[in-house]
Amino acid sequence: MNGHKKAENKKKRTEFLKEYLSVPNILGYVRIVLVFVYLAVYINADTTKDFYCATAVLSASMLTDFLDGQIARRFHMVTQWGKMLDPFADKLTLGIVLLGFTFRYPLMFLVLFVFLVKELFMGIAGLILMKTGWRTDGAMWCGKVATAGLYAISILMLCLPGLPHSFLNLLMAVELLLMFVALIAYMELYWEVTKELQKTGKTFREMQGENIDMKEIKTRIKERHRSIKKKLLF
Repeated sequence: MNGHKKAENKKKRTEFLKEYLSVPNILGYVRIVLVFVYLAVYINADTTKDFYCATAVLSASMLTDFLDGQIARRFHMVTQWGKMLDPFADKLTLGIVLLGFTFRYPLMFLVLFVFLVKELFMGIAGLILMKTGWRTDGAMWCGKVATAGLYAISILMLCLPGLPHSFLNLLMAVELLLMFVALIAYMELYWEVTKELQKTGKTFREMQGENIDMKEIKTRIKERHRSIKKKLLF
C-alpha cells in the first residue's frame, strides 16, 4: 500500500513539474520578472548608458518570449498552464512598457488607455464566448501589426532618447491608430462569431464537429477593411 502511495505521489510531482516548471514556463516566469526590472531601470534612467541598460533588459525579455515558444513546440512541452502564462506575460510586458513611457511622454497615456480597453474587451468577450466552447485560433493581422509596431517604437525610443518630441509624438500617434484599428477589428471578430452562433442556435460543444470556419470569418473581415480603405483613398 505504501509503495502504491509513493508511486502515486511521485506521479503527481512529475505531472506538477511538467505542467508548471517546464523550461518554457520557467522562461515565462523570468519574462515577468524582467519586465519589472526593466520598469525600475527605465524610470530611473538618466544617462545614455542607463537607457541602453533598459534596452538590454527589454531585449532579454523579448528573447525569452521567442525561446519559450520555440522550445515548447520543438520538444513537445506545451502545457495548458503555459497556454495561459505566455499571453499573460506578453500583455503584462506591453502594458508595463507603455506605463513606463507615460512618465516621460504624456501622449503615451492615450496609447496605454486604448491598449487597456482593447485587452479588457478581448478578455471579457473571450471569457463569455469560451463558455460556449469557442477558442480563438490566434491573433488577427492588425493585432500583430499593432504589437510589432509597439515593440519597434519602444526599442527606438529607448535607443535614441534624444529624438525630437515632435517626431516621437508622430510615432505614438501612428501606434495609437494601429491600436484603435486592432480594437475595432477584434470587435468585428467577436461580433461575427456571435452571429454565427446565433444562426446555428447551438453552442460549439453541441455542434459536434460542425465547426465555424474562423479563417473564413477573418478573411471576410479583411476584405471589408480593404473595401473601406479603397473608398477612403479614392
